[in-house]
Amino acid sequence: VSQASSRSSSGPVSSGGSRRANLSHEELAASMHWQWWLYSVFNQVMDDYTTVFTIGDTNPNVGNVGSDSDSDDSDDMPLDWTPTVNPNRKASGQKAFYAGSKESLLYRVNTHKAEVYNIVSDVLQNSKPWVELPVGLGLKTSWNLLWSWSKPKVDFTNLLVWQKVNHFRHARALTRKDLLKKHIQRFCATVGGTNLRAQKPGTSTPALHSSKAELWNLMPQTFILPQEFNNFVKAFSAGQKPPNEPSKNLWIIKPVGMSRGRGISVVNDIGSVSYSEQVVCQKYMTNPLLLDGYKFDLRIYVLVTSFQPLESFVFRQGFARFSSEKFSIRPEAIKNKMVHLTNSSIQKHNKDQFSKDNPAKMSGEMGGSKISLSYLWKRLSDKGIDTALLWKRVCDLCLKTLMVAEDSIPNQPNAFEVFGFDVIFDDQLRAWLIEVNASPAMARETRLDEEIKEAMIHDTMKLVNPPKFDRNALVKVCERRMKEMQKKQSHRVKNDKGEHHFTSEKERLEDDLSKILGKVPRTYGELPELGGYQRLSPNEKSYETFKRARDKMFLKPP
Repeated sequence: VSQASSRSSSGPVSSGGSRRANLSHEELAASMHWQWWLYSVFNQVMDDYTTVFTIGDTNPNVGNVGSDSDSDDSDDMPLDWTPTVNPNRKASGQKAFYAGSKESLLYRVNTHKAEVYNIVSDVLQNSKPWVELPVGLGLKTSWNLLWSWSKPKVDFTNLLVWQKVNHFRHARALTRKDLLKKHIQRFCATVGGTNLRAQKPGTSTPALHSSKAELWNLMPQTFILPQEFNNFVKAFSAGQKPPNEPSKNLWIIKPVGMSRGRGISVVNDIGSVSYSEQVVCQKYMTNPLLLDGYKFDLRIYVLVTSFQPLESFVFRQGFARFSSEKFSIRPEAIKNKMVHLTNSSIQKHNKDQFSKDNPAKMSGEMGGSKISLSYLWKRLSDKGIDTALLWKRVCDLCLKTLMVAEDSIPNQPNAFEVFGFDVIFDDQLRAWLIEVNASPAMARETRLDEEIKEAMIHDTMKLVNPPKFDRNALVKVCERRMKEMQKKQSHRVKNDKGEHHFTSEKERLEDDLSKILGKVPRTYGELPELGGYQRLSPNEKSYETFKRARDKMFLKPP
């Protein structure tokens, strides 16, 4: 509400995220007219929408599986009511009748990935009062929530400030390996350190150059190739000299734009470093924390509801992902991905080779190569490890990672996003960032996937909580305000009850918004319904500590 109020003194306008604060008279009129037209169409269509809306297993046009764009923006195709089976839907399907109203919480899922459409739809259909917005009726962006796999092809300037989309524009500053490395290095260099500094002999732990720099040293020594090839050669050569152990001079090569373990290799010979595209070359951790001799890393879900200012939450449950073969850095094991890469998309091809002593087998959770965080904490606690401290270090790592990239991601009131953080511990119990994933995998390949991912989606929706809004009231407000703009009327406004005086434009705007929204949506910093989430920022001790350190680093001289 405050976002809408601050943009203009003339009405409930659209929100373009990083657009300038004040709209011109022409822009405001165009925005107002768009909203009036869109929701007039919506109200007329939905009033007439008494035909059975066949979805689920019988309508091949359900949702927007096969597209990441809001296809109704160019909708000129007739409805197809042919009862053809859609193989992309689960057998349970959706209800065969539209159960919504003009005041319902309406969602749309645009994606070419059936597993994404299925999990989001399944969760929301079981969470009243969510209803899927019918497709093929020209209803365009009249939803409350849009969920897409890739970046949505939607014009944010045509959205109302309270509508929600599950992606931030410019979030690649966080999810591109090369860009994130640059942001982390900027923080380290600012306080006199560098992310390129040498490691402690015999470990993957950076040598301390500055306690302030160490605060922001979040990932192992990293280079972007080919740009930093000379620096990489120096670092590799240093790893071959005493007191370092050449057998531990291992590096992992990752294409900057790929995920799910594609294109990754571990090398111990600089002559093996080759690339046909830009890659990140990172010091391989030769001293990871092991469980029963197996390497593992963590998949942590982090929800961001605002950048600049930062508002973020971490899901308490997640996955520990295990290798199928015991850890070894012997030369003959260097090229064995089943030893060194924990990605589920890789390990699932070796599922028949998981030994009975592998934690993924011992857990009994039926998670494939994964176990739940709760089971991991239990196993580590049984070994005398302080798991509360480990979790705090994970939370601090995720929070600082968001903070180093925050300046490159503008405020976008319509956006929220769930990121997949990959984290690993060394044998000194320090948490290190591997990478941050946009659109973490939503496939439900195991029972554990169903339990954790469905709970995460459910609690994400409860926390984000897109508000209901009265689309009839919105049309009436827009009609009245457009007439006022044309006639250049004063603040003295007539309503259904006669004449009403407003002491300010802000008071009148709040009155209009109360008619549309009913109640004021949650504001930044106000504690939401957390469910399985834990708040990282704002108003948390760690955040305030890191924020003071960051602000002091980048304080401009008078």
